[in-house]
Amino acid sequence: LHAHWVKILTEEELTFFLCHEIAHGQLGHRRLLNPINVLENVGAISWILTTPLEVMRYALRPWSRLADFSADRVALACVGGRVEVVASALAKVTAGEELFGEVSVAGFIRQARRLSESRVLTFHEIVTGRLGAARRLSRLINFSTAPNFDALCEPKEKPERYGLLKRLVGRSRVADVDASAGSLPPTP
Repeated sequence: LHAHWVKILTEEELTFFLCHEIAHGQLGHRRLLNPINVLENVGAISWILTTPLEVMRYALRPWSRLADFSADRVALACVGGRVEVVASALAKVTAGEELFGEVSVAGFIRQARRLSESRVLTFHEIVTGRLGAARRLSRLINFSTAPNFDALCEPKEKPERYGLLKRLVGRSRVADVDASAGSLPPTP
């Protein structure tokens, strides 16, 4: 998360990104990527390991896309399934504060719906291994129409260990999504 996002995002939009990052941790995604990130930042070792690390990152790209989508699904449930909140958040961080005023969130949602009909990845998505904002949104729109999706978004009582998350996101509803109970498809 970037510090500037706190300034430009609403509380609900920031909740989406915070819950996305927390979901990565809770779903175990960091166990695989953190060692690579650490090795990339250890001076001379990183120079020696540059090629092997890039090969590892490239090999993990399909998994990384699935991990991001899993975290996005949890975060969507955390904002009550409101796709328009996610669309606004993604548009703001993609366009930036100065250009966001020229972005139509409704138009962005329409673009994402059209994109969901295409399975072809863009050059950017292939090279970086990350989905573009419109494709992320299109996948979340499709997910939000799944049977029983509304049940994921209902607020649930949390054990005390979720106190920090409640303080981080304030009064926002945080759904308790349990992939192991079958509420979501298995995480990558």
